[in-house]
Amino acid sequence: MRDTGYSLRNAGCSLLPVRWGLFAVAILILAAPVAASGPTNPPNPTTVILVVGAPGQDEFGRVFAESARLWLQACEKGHAQSIAIG
Repeated sequence: MRDTGYSLRNAGCSLLPVRWGLFAVAILILAAPVAASGPTNPPNPTTVILVVGAPGQDEFGRVFAESARLWLQACEKGHAQSIAIG
């Protein structure tokens, strides 16, 4: 191949903007499928197993029942599956 002595650098041009432009286009092409898929709502794998023990005394029974109610309410609010035992 014959060297003509002409190049973009000799003409005062830089290839840096062209490279950055190609890089930006490549990123957009790669990111397009991800952006096009949109938000998804995967199933929530969180499961809370609530075990309420024997109250023993009446005052503990009321506290256990109230605590269990609050836990089940929190599970519902957090969209978690709950399993209550006892």
